[in-house]
Amino acid sequence: MCQTCPHGVAVDYSIHQPGKDGDERNFHCHMLFTTRRMTAKGLGEKAREWDDLKTAPALAKGFRAFVAQIINDELKAEGKAGLVHVEHRSFKARGGGQQATRHQGPLKTHTVRRGQHSARTAWQARERKDQTERHAKERAGLKVRQDFALQTKLAHLAERERAGITTIRADLAKAQAPRAPAAYSRPLPGRPCGPILTGRPAM
Repeated sequence: MCQTCPHGVAVDYSIHQPGKDGDERNFHCHMLFTTRRMTAKGLGEKAREWDDLKTAPALAKGFRAFVAQIINDELKAEGKAGLVHVEHRSFKARGGGQQATRHQGPLKTHTVRRGQHSARTAWQARERKDQTERHAKERAGLKVRQDFALQTKLAHLAERERAGITTIRADLAKAQAPRAPAAYSRPLPGRPCGPILTGRPAM
C-alpha cells in the first residue's frame, strides 16, 4: 500500500474483527499515515494537500477508493471475487434507496448494545424454556407410543401362546382318547373260518 499510495506517505493500519456485542459484519481497518512524504532518507516535505480544507474531503474519498481497490484486488487474487466486495461509497452515492444510519457515538452505542444484550438474553431464556417444554412433550408422546406398541406386541404374543396351548391340548386329548376295537370282516365264501393252525395239534 505504501509503495502505491499516490501521496508518498507512510501508512500504519490495524485490521479489527467485529466486537462481540456489535455487528458481526463490522470488519474494519484503522489507518494512520504521516503528514510528511517518505523519501530514501526518511521523512521529507509535508503533504500540504491534506491541510487544505477545500481539497482534503475529496482526497479522503479518493483515498478510501484507493484502499477499497487494493482490498478487492487481493480478494480477487484469492478467488473470492463476487463473494466478498468492499464498497467505499455511501448508500446515498450508490443509490438504491437504502438509508444510512445516524452515527450515535460510543456511549449511545454501548447503551443500545447493553439493552440489546439484555433483550437477547431474555429471548434466549424464553427459547430455552419453550424448547425444553417441547422436548418434554415429544418425549412423553414417544413414551406413550412405545408403551402402546409394547402392549400390542405382548397381547399378540399372548394370543399366539394361547392358540398354541389350545392346539397342543387338542392333540393330546386326541392321542389319549380310547380307541374302539377293530371290526373284523366276514370270511369270503369257500374259505375256512376261524384260526388257522400250523404245525402239530396240541395233545
